[in-house]
Amino acid sequence: MSVGASSSTLRFMPKSRPTVVVERDEATGVERLSGTWNQHRTQKHAHPEYQFTVSDAGTGRLTYLGGEMRIPPGCAVFVHAGEPHVLENRERTSVWALRSLHIPAAFVDGAGAPLHQPIPLRLDGALERAFSAVWRTFRTSGAEPALRALGATLMELPGLEPEPRPRTLLVRRATEYLSAILDRRVSGTELARKVGVSSERLRRIFSEATGLPPHLWHLQRRLVEAKHRLRAGASPGEAAHALGFSDQAHFTRQFKALVGVSPSAYVVGSRAETLSEL
Repeated sequence: MSVGASSSTLRFMPKSRPTVVVERDEATGVERLSGTWNQHRTQKHAHPEYQFTVSDAGTGRLTYLGGEMRIPPGCAVFVHAGEPHVLENRERTSVWALRSLHIPAAFVDGAGAPLHQPIPLRLDGALERAFSAVWRTFRTSGAEPALRALGATLMELPGLEPEPRPRTLLVRRATEYLSAILDRRVSGTELARKVGVSSERLRRIFSEATGLPPHLWHLQRRLVEAKHRLRAGASPGEAAHALGFSDQAHFTRQFKALVGVSPSAYVVGSRAETLSEL
């Protein structure tokens, strides 16, 4: 906006639902997401895989490791496996177009050494070629070589050393208990009683260790299980019932908040070779 322009000249884009397409390759376990967001914000969440997100147009924002990072066009950010984060685009005057890859650690970690956590980087040169090769060879015989080449490129980049979160016996017991009960919600009182501490202490220690409170960690674990069941042939209604959601509508809302698409659209993306807009 130029100096002296009146506020009446501003034009704001109405908030709209994000347009997202998610595809999965069962051979590699890689998920590929492309979408456009307008004033959209994800919930705080974590993935068991690394996440590599590229900004194609507009500017995104990543809340991660206690800070916020802008993602201008032509830049990329990386999220370490298991680290909670939030992605968003709340600019009123532009749409954020993004592409993301969720990549299992086996393709990225080098000789057992975890990837650094780079700050936003310009997507050019070797990095651009490596990312484009993975995107282009998705679901082809060239996918695995391209993934390993991308992993090698990423390992050469500068970044933050991963700081291990404190893991105690209490947290291990809590996560094991939650992971064993996926057919219903586990209350904070039940979990605290199981591990033998107060709810307040458990929440504090658990959040320090995982970055998420117990109820949100457990919800996301149930939704990861839902993805497995949907890919194995369960209907959204069957998955919702098996995992203890109050109804299919509730399940769909929670699934979309984590994955970015509805359960039905996720099934299409997991099985189809090509996708039209969902």
